[in-house]
Amino acid sequence: MKKITIWLFTLFAFTQVNAQLFTIDECLATVSSSTYGPMYSVATAGANNRSAALYPSSQLTGIAGQTLNTVYYKRLSATGTMAGTPNFKVYMKEVSISDYGSGALDWATEIATATLVYDSDPSASVGSSDGWKNFPMSTNFVYSGTQNLAVFTEYVNTTASSSIGWAYEYQAPCITTSNSNTGKYSNNTSGSFSATLGSSNYRRPLIGFDFVVSC
Repeated sequence: MKKITIWLFTLFAFTQVNAQLFTIDECLATVSSSTYGPMYSVATAGANNRSAALYPSSQLTGIAGQTLNTVYYKRLSATGTMAGTPNFKVYMKEVSISDYGSGALDWATEIATATLVYDSDPSASVGSSDGWKNFPMSTNFVYSGTQNLAVFTEYVNTTASSSIGWAYEYQAPCITTSNSNTGKYSNNTSGSFSATLGSSNYRRPLIGFDFVVSC
């Protein structure tokens, strides 16, 4: 019996479990839009977008030093599914900057030093109801917590789909409303991506994470 007890203790001591463990602070979580969301999910064929959002380390202390393995975005549209075969990508990296400046942001330059953590058809994860939607990472990301977190998203759907709204934050103190350059984006319906992100806004998608927990 003693040997079995020791074996079970050792097993649980090194077992990793996952759950939705962290979400960013919410001051006004009841507004949604496809414009400021992670995906420009509108009812138009060829809809696509690229976006960059900065999340300050002061609001991410709950994941400092953690290995992230799932990213969440909050959908507020109660009905509607994604048609076709959309593709969604998420990149992450730690940065020392607090904003991107007033100029356009070069996409290729930014993601060259970022980690691609998700690259898949998001329709199953998005589903047809509201709530937090999880996108399991194909590559884990270790967030040290010593710098701000830059999150880049890319979405395209060549098929006309449901218009889906994603929750975003735009109210102080959860966000700095005096600085529009903390977020950059480019939304299109041409089917082709823009090489630069020329639109600026301080609004950013609500985000959450799972991380590896060693029991």
